[in-house]
Amino acid sequence: MHKAIAILGTLVILAGCASNGVKNEVITQTNVNQISNDVDSNLWENDKRLFYGGKFRASVTKDYSIIGKTVGQIINDEDQWEKDKHQADIDSKHAKYKAISDMANVISVAPVSKRVAYTKQVKKDILYVTLQFTNKGTKPVKYIRGTIIFISSYNGDKIIPLQLQVGATNAKISLSPGYKVQNELAWVYDKNDPEYVNFKNVDMQQIQMEWIPKILVFTDNTIMTAPEIDSTLETQ
Repeated sequence: MHKAIAILGTLVILAGCASNGVKNEVITQTNVNQISNDVDSNLWENDKRLFYGGKFRASVTKDYSIIGKTVGQIINDEDQWEKDKHQADIDSKHAKYKAISDMANVISVAPVSKRVAYTKQVKKDILYVTLQFTNKGTKPVKYIRGTIIFISSYNGDKIIPLQLQVGATNAKISLSPGYKVQNELAWVYDKNDPEYVNFKNVDMQQIQMEWIPKILVFTDNTIMTAPEIDSTLETQ
């Protein structure tokens, strides 16, 4: 047993020595392939991933070169680059959410009532929702576009998203700072659409609403536009 432990310890030490040896190798124009083979044979998987990440990045950008660097330096560079990029992505997403929040603070939208008009068309109904728009900004608004998402007050589940557009060629709006206006908007829905059925059958008092603005156009023709959000990005 002691002999087996001793052998295992020796193997770990040898592996560590080989790893350190490879990490000290310096990349030149002529030995890249040979060192890549050494990396494949002697380094742990994460170190391999970082090394090849740095190697690839050097091949596609003039801002980074692996020539003259040791394998260890390349690994450390790539590790730091990944951390910096991840943080930059998070900062960018937070900035985008703030921009959307700033727009929502200019124009707030609140649900008032809903009703359904049953049509003669097969499988089609018209869903009417009355919304109250409040201008909390400093300039009159003539066009509003975005998404409203109705959410169950009981479990937080999203019931139905509706694309919202007020102004331009449909319902007219001219909303001065500090004023409120109510508009009834219509959406045509398939009678069997699960989202529509759920929304139709839920009392308005049991629903919360999320307002995600996309475009605001003011009467002086200045525009606020919300940035696109990458929903797959981690925010931790």
